[in-house]
Amino acid sequence: MEIKTQMMIFGVIALIFLIWNCVVSVRIMNFLNNRGEKVNPATMHVQIFKSAKKYREFTTSESGKPGKHYGPFWISLLLFALFLFLGILCALQEC
Repeated sequence: MEIKTQMMIFGVIALIFLIWNCVVSVRIMNFLNNRGEKVNPATMHVQIFKSAKKYREFTTSESGKPGKHYGPFWISLLLFALFLFLGILCALQEC
């Protein structure tokens, strides 16, 4: 497969995981807002790690295990980073 095609595929996959992470992050923020935590939508992604920790603490205290959005948040973030890294490696091979 051609390197430019690989870069495009990795870029599209990374974008999909980034969008998935944004959706999950918004759901986490909505959950925290419903529980009385102040969350600023403008700085949401700057504070998302702190918010994810609060989300885990809230849901663990309520149900005894992390909430349903905690795992997908980390999975989508790690897969985004992986495919972004693979795309960058392909770009560097082209040079």
